[in-house]
Amino acid sequence: MTISATTQGLRMGVATSTSRPTVPFDGQVISETDTDSLQVYKGSAWAPVSGLQFISKTTITSTAATTISNIFTSTYNDYRINITIGGVTDSNKLRMQLTTGGTPVTSGYAAGCFIGDYSSGAPTLLNYGYGESANLVLGYVPNSTTQNANIFLDCYGPQATQKTAINGLTTSVWSGAANAGGMFQGFLDATTSYDGIKIYNSAGTAMTGTVTVYGYAKA
Repeated sequence: MTISATTQGLRMGVATSTSRPTVPFDGQVISETDTDSLQVYKGSAWAPVSGLQFISKTTITSTAATTISNIFTSTYNDYRINITIGGVTDSNKLRMQLTTGGTPVTSGYAAGCFIGDYSSGAPTLLNYGYGESANLVLGYVPNSTTQNANIFLDCYGPQATQKTAINGLTTSVWSGAANAGGMFQGFLDATTSYDGIKIYNSAGTAMTGTVTVYGYAKA
């Protein structure tokens, strides 16, 4: 069967996570409005069509710090954050803090990571096992307008009001890697529920880029 149209679209069944069909069939697809996702019935349970669900995309335009609020909710437990930062006039460390109601948490962080400088075209080790109690260091932003710092960050349970155990660290919050900053893993020793992040650089220099946030679909 072929369905073709240039001005129309195919509408799936529309429901919420509590009003799904009570007798679904294998392969049935619905648009779930409260989770903003397509769900498919896989024989015994409903599951998202895609494991990563888009939440938001923020454009950084000539500013040294960007706060993104209301991205961590009860809809998801874990998150993927993709950050692309353009080169700046001063090469510097890119930092992140968790926020609640737009207010950043400025203490209690710990991290172990490789921090490298790729701004000269070849990797130079700046530090290993780097950690700052006031923030997490994500990587090193090059001082070249032709290079970007591309970072992915997995954030585990930031909205839960409890400490989380990941990879053997009793209060882990995140892990990730960057093409301009190696690999890192960090945590914040607190039981606060967080709803956002603040991205900023050590030099206070204006930067450009994007921050895209996805939620990992619950099993």
